[in-house]
Amino acid sequence: MQKESLREARGLSAGLDEVGMGCLAGPLCAAAVVFPEGAPRIEGVDDSKKLSFKKRMELAPLIMEKAVFFGIGWAQPSVIDTEGLAEAWRRACLDALEGAPEVGLLRIDGNTELRGFAGEQQSFVKGDSLFWHIGAASIIAKVSRDLEMIGMSRHHPEYRWEKNMGYGSKDHLDALFRFGPTHLHRGSYLLKLFHKYRDRVDKKRWSKWMAEWQVTDTHLFNPARSHYGTGASAR
Repeated sequence: MQKESLREARGLSAGLDEVGMGCLAGPLCAAAVVFPEGAPRIEGVDDSKKLSFKKRMELAPLIMEKAVFFGIGWAQPSVIDTEGLAEAWRRACLDALEGAPEVGLLRIDGNTELRGFAGEQQSFVKGDSLFWHIGAASIIAKVSRDLEMIGMSRHHPEYRWEKNMGYGSKDHLDALFRFGPTHLHRGSYLLKLFHKYRDRVDKKRWSKWMAEWQVTDTHLFNPARSHYGTGASAR
């Protein structure tokens, strides 16, 4: 990780990141962390995707102990489906920052401006690898969401969310096609997934879900006549 070169006003430096953008099930989670300017980097902190589950679990308590503030925000599947992924991301990020002290600069992972944040901000592609404050936020977000999915998996063990965390892994897709979706799945993603894999799904179970989700397109079982896209979002 490179060292930050920008000096922060008011003696505080903040990082913001999210996890779960491309999952088929479960919420999106955002985390914000604030450290004193010049605080020594916590050894081992990096982009959460580069770290093992065990390492993230070891680092999360250290990050929370050293930070002067940390916050977590959530966007549930219903919000993602009704408001869209971009708005769900914005809401989760603002919730994570609720109650945070004023900082000179908020560094955000990605390339999107956070509308509604009044302070100075800057976005960085792969920022969780470039700045350890963003890396720390990515770890808090990842650990928080992983624990949430592990808890949810106890109620829906067939989908193995404790292993795949709601992403579109083979075991998750196999269970999804066999048992159909739950209320914790993202309907807007599944309609695209259904179009791509319609020959593999249990049509009776999926028809029940479509009725509950108020899907009115009667051509979903006919590839030639369906207007939906071909593939779920992934990140």
